[in-house]
Amino acid sequence: MTAASVTVVCATYNARPAVRLTFASFFRHNPGPWPVYVADNGSTDGTLEELQPWPGIQAITLRQRIALSHQEQALNRRAIALLDRRYPDHGLQLAAASDQGDPGPEAIAEHGATLDWLTARVGTPFVLALDSDVEFLADGCLDAMLAYAERQGLDALGVYEPGHRGYSARLAPYVLLLRTAVIRRLGLSFRGGSVTADPDEARRWQARPPRYRLEHGELDHYPTTRVYATAAYMFERLVAEGRPWADLPTDIAARFHHYGHLSWGGLSDAEGGSAASRHENALLLAAVEKALKAYRG
Repeated sequence: MTAASVTVVCATYNARPAVRLTFASFFRHNPGPWPVYVADNGSTDGTLEELQPWPGIQAITLRQRIALSHQEQALNRRAIALLDRRYPDHGLQLAAASDQGDPGPEAIAEHGATLDWLTARVGTPFVLALDSDVEFLADGCLDAMLAYAERQGLDALGVYEPGHRGYSARLAPYVLLLRTAVIRRLGLSFRGGSVTADPDEARRWQARPPRYRLEHGELDHYPTTRVYATAAYMFERLVAEGRPWADLPTDIAARFHHYGHLSWGGLSDAEGGSAASRHENALLLAAVEKALKAYRG
């Protein structure tokens, strides 16, 4: 395998300590150079400033993505309008049917949408979706994943999560290797979503306050709601199409540690989350800073 085989993509938001650890460890243990693209979703904690000086990382700001999205939408509208004018008898009125307006910043910054945007720009045979709170602990983790995927003829290789309560089964995107051509052909998406069978329950679900953070126990109040976590839809499509995928073999899984939830809920009441999750985040933050000192040493 060579650096031309895979592009690394990462979506992040307010995860500065984790980002520092992730990429310090990644470049130390996986010499490439690999193409690495990180989209920042409007961080206010210095995450973007941490990323921009890194050699080997192309950091993309939310402002850049919003501007590009507006340009792309404008080009699409012009192209569709041209088709309507050139073929007035087709009766489809494409321009009217497709004019949904430009997506707002919140839609553009959604985690799954960000990963979709990044993977659409990948030109290598494989793409590795990497969370900003993964610490690679052993040399050659990415080489090992690529070799295994090629040897087994896999379209997807990552961590399988069977779900929790209402969460759908998925291949977790925090370290997920995908064959780029399959993503293109099947139209696979990282975007999550939810399905609620009971109309009254659906109204309550949609009426949740802004920035509402779902704890697992909260799903007890929404018994018919099925939550699609990020990449669950992708996993279900792979299974439905009979595409070959695999959970990480034990020897490869042992090469990295996923801190997880480091950027969920923050450290203060204003940032949401439960008191327990904030306490866990504080402990993780201390562990990350300790690991970073070891790297610097």
